[in-house]
Amino acid sequence: MMRRQPSQRDAVVCAVLALLCAAGCASVPVQPPVWRGQKPIVRDDKLAGWEPAPEFLAWRSAHPATDGFAGGVLTVTLSGPFHKGAWSQHAGALFTLPRTVPAGEPFTLRFKARSLAGSPNLSVLRTWGGAKPWQSLLLPRTGLITRSPCSRSSRPIQLRFRWSRAMVRSSLTVPDGSNWPMLPWIRPTNDFDQGTGMTTGTGQVTDVVVAGAGIGGVSAAVAAARAGARVLLIEAAEVIGGTGVHSPVGLVCTYRDAADRPINVGLHQEFFPHVYAQPVVADANPEQVWFGARLESYDHRDLLARYQHALAAEPAIAIATGTRVVEAEVAGGRIVRVRLEGAHTGWVAANVFVDSTADGNLSALAGAEFRLGRAKDGALQPATLTFGLSNIGFSQATTVKWPTDRLPTWPEMHAFNKEVSVCYQAAQAAGETSNPKTEVFGVPYPDGKSLLFNSTRVLGVDPTKPGSVEAARVAGEQQVRELLTILRRHPAFANATVDFISTKMGVREGRRIVGDYVLTAEDCLKPARFDDMVAACAYMIDIHNPTGSGTRIVPIPPPGYYHIPYRCLRAKGFANLLLGSRCISGTHEAHSSYRVMAPLSAVGQAAGVAAALTVRAGAADVRDISAARIRWVLNSQNQFVEGPLEAPPR
Repeated sequence: MMRRQPSQRDAVVCAVLALLCAAGCASVPVQPPVWRGQKPIVRDDKLAGWEPAPEFLAWRSAHPATDGFAGGVLTVTLSGPFHKGAWSQHAGALFTLPRTVPAGEPFTLRFKARSLAGSPNLSVLRTWGGAKPWQSLLLPRTGLITRSPCSRSSRPIQLRFRWSRAMVRSSLTVPDGSNWPMLPWIRPTNDFDQGTGMTTGTGQVTDVVVAGAGIGGVSAAVAAARAGARVLLIEAAEVIGGTGVHSPVGLVCTYRDAADRPINVGLHQEFFPHVYAQPVVADANPEQVWFGARLESYDHRDLLARYQHALAAEPAIAIATGTRVVEAEVAGGRIVRVRLEGAHTGWVAANVFVDSTADGNLSALAGAEFRLGRAKDGALQPATLTFGLSNIGFSQATTVKWPTDRLPTWPEMHAFNKEVSVCYQAAQAAGETSNPKTEVFGVPYPDGKSLLFNSTRVLGVDPTKPGSVEAARVAGEQQVRELLTILRRHPAFANATVDFISTKMGVREGRRIVGDYVLTAEDCLKPARFDDMVAACAYMIDIHNPTGSGTRIVPIPPPGYYHIPYRCLRAKGFANLLLGSRCISGTHEAHSSYRVMAPLSAVGQAAGVAAALTVRAGAADVRDISAARIRWVLNSQNQFVEGPLEAPPR
């Protein structure tokens, strides 16, 4: 790379930095910054007409960055012009300017950092040319283009300025002597491979890689970022969301214990806030005691928006969609790096890897041991293709009065479905459908006006076999067409319209990675308590018959929930591989309980926290992090935990 000679402006900047740092920490020798010429690195199509900066600033800390640093203030002054509106990245707006900044007008950012449990957070002093504050600024945490605060590396910390028309003057005052520069708003949130100051000769480097962006992966990524780690979230699909978004069933499955106390809170509450506000309703149907009378549903479009908002609020997360992990390099019981194909290509190395794919794909690539299907014959639960209908004439039902001012209760919904199922069962007996499912199951959206149908059943689907899911999709579409024909015979569906057929096949079961402990049905039904508890589950054992009709339902006995131990999240034989989705270590029967979104959000959140704590501690093995420390951070993130708490070292 060609280097230009330092200019007079560079010398002034160096002098100012040296004086400011000396004033704040006179006993600490500070090396001046070094300016280096560089071709444009960052590109953002949403910033049309704004040129990437041809320069970036880099300097070496006088001593390693340490946990517990506080009081640092970084001031960056830019000169206009800058246009009114959102300065956006691919994952969402970072901040909004209230008006256009004219050419030459000062434009000032000041960031004040403090330490919180060893993880520096940002409290932002928002200024705009010394005038009124911005409308919004989402900069909750650091650990962005700098390395982890627990890093002991002496490599330069790089700060990159994005706009070539900007004159940049930066200063850093750190009263406690921790010379750690920060410029958090310049790291791309969804363009990780365009240069983030983390590139090495072996590819990209980050703290934590999370594979899979369903509810487990999103929870893992957000939790890890909030705990102080830099995260790369990889998703094979073009849009994040997983099964809950792209193959929704409409229900918010049980997340409360027998006393109606939520035992999955944390990020699950952020994703489904509306259900936590619902009042308790006395159960009128003893056959549905595991759900209660309260019907809690969600709109998958709202869920996707909440996922995106949570990710956009954490600039330490880079997202790579349309990208698959196709190879894992393993050495000494550790995943060293993974190779990506798709929208983003190349190798990525990390301290810790979290497998949040539904089917344990990353773990399988790394050679981890796994189980598939039930023990006696390896058969897997059937798959489902869901679809939505609107313009339904609920008033045409004869056995139940559908409420118009609220969501129906479980008994009311089941009464409606039972009436419709009579028509379906007659058609099934006449051989009019290939669907082995014996009843119709429609769940109302939160507005109570549309229904989402979880009523198809495709047998023999194995997501680990090429072509199996694709063939299941064809069979599922046929069952949907058959069911629509049958439904229209009922007066309630005479004018119904199809809103959508899910873009993703709803696959219930895939690989279960063998961990340090295998959760069993007996553990679920004790219900079990573990010293290394990091998550909980209240959902019943729910096994859809792998070979035909019928479903086995076993509610969790009082108090209505069981513990999921940290050992189930640690892949056996690997020092830096955690499990953050339904692929955790368990039997076929236990998997049928914890496979739904509420416990998987808790599992993902726990895996993300454990990964971040491993990075912060500089630990060689995820087993070096105690469950008590994980619970302490989870508790601070509003998640339900039980057991002793231990604060991580500062």
